[in-house]
Amino acid sequence: MRDPLLLAIHDLMYMRPAEGDYVPMPLTELQAQQPLFASQPALFAYLLAAHQLFVGQNAAAALQALPADDGKPLDYQGFSRETLRGLALEAQGKRDEARAHWLALGERSQQPLQRDQLQLALALNLERSDRLAEVFAAGSPVQAQPIRDQLLSKVADAALLRERVSSQSADAPLALYNLLYKQLNFGKYAEFLQDLPLLEGQPLQQELRERLGGTEWTPERQLAMFRWNGTPGRNGYDCPTLGEVAGLLQRNNRDPHGLLCLGEFVRQHKLEEIPLDPELSEPPAASSLGATPPRLAGQNFSRLQAYQQVMADQNASASQRAYATFRAVHCFAPAGYNGCDGQEIPQTQRREWFQTLKKRYAGTPWAQQLRIYW
Repeated sequence: MRDPLLLAIHDLMYMRPAEGDYVPMPLTELQAQQPLFASQPALFAYLLAAHQLFVGQNAAAALQALPADDGKPLDYQGFSRETLRGLALEAQGKRDEARAHWLALGERSQQPLQRDQLQLALALNLERSDRLAEVFAAGSPVQAQPIRDQLLSKVADAALLRERVSSQSADAPLALYNLLYKQLNFGKYAEFLQDLPLLEGQPLQQELRERLGGTEWTPERQLAMFRWNGTPGRNGYDCPTLGEVAGLLQRNNRDPHGLLCLGEFVRQHKLEEIPLDPELSEPPAASSLGATPPRLAGQNFSRLQAYQQVMADQNASASQRAYATFRAVHCFAPAGYNGCDGQEIPQTQRREWFQTLKKRYAGTPWAQQLRIYW
């Protein structure tokens, strides 16, 4: 292979990280190719710098290998060179210098895909610099909605989420969903009750539904669940509105009725299966957008743990303990796998719950309804 462009593509492919039996090409092998790049010395300089950064993990050497920016209009090779320069600055931890570089490069880049790439680079820089609000500030160059959605879902704090809700922009439904869901999931009941009224002023946005590809899960569809009016008479266990449930748990986070009804809310809306649950989705890779620690975090609500608390609570009524037992057994329907949290509960324990329900709470509708355990 003697064509410089094809050879460069080949070399870049073999600079990818080691995996299995594959090891990246050594620097000496690349240096031996210099005569083949006699007609394109700038391309060869770029390859040397790329090797120093991606294979050698030496950002200083990469910057030294890069030729100075001549200020000319950027062709594809020039854009790649300046992108590599920005990545090397980031690798050195020079966030301010790298941020200035991305902003300046954005002013010089005209191709749509180049501008999208620079939006991602700038968003990564701002996230890692703890300047997340600047991504969403008026006039921000970061306008790509998938980038903004990722940051709102993974790392935004409550203040930023509230600000995006008040903006009434395309960000608002997702921001409000994240805010309410996480507050409820993490047991921040006072904050949840404070922000629940934001729901009333939030219109459903068809544009957002279309942007998310018409998938079953959409923020604006899920927002309706926070208007939950409880379960009067359903399954034999009555629950008040979601706001009233949060109020019970705000006053006492071990309130049996509050725990059972929050469990009903979670169960009916299948919240153990949604993409926002951190235990059900792979965390972003360390180098990816949204990989910094979440600014709004806490311990996930667990239905099974709630049921276990109620079952062990001597202040709970017999009816409440019976329903908790019924639901704890049902966590393992229909195949014996725990659908309520990550606990490993032996079948002997599940049988004991079943027998307790049948003997101690035999007069309840749930003891009569439950025929088997899993």
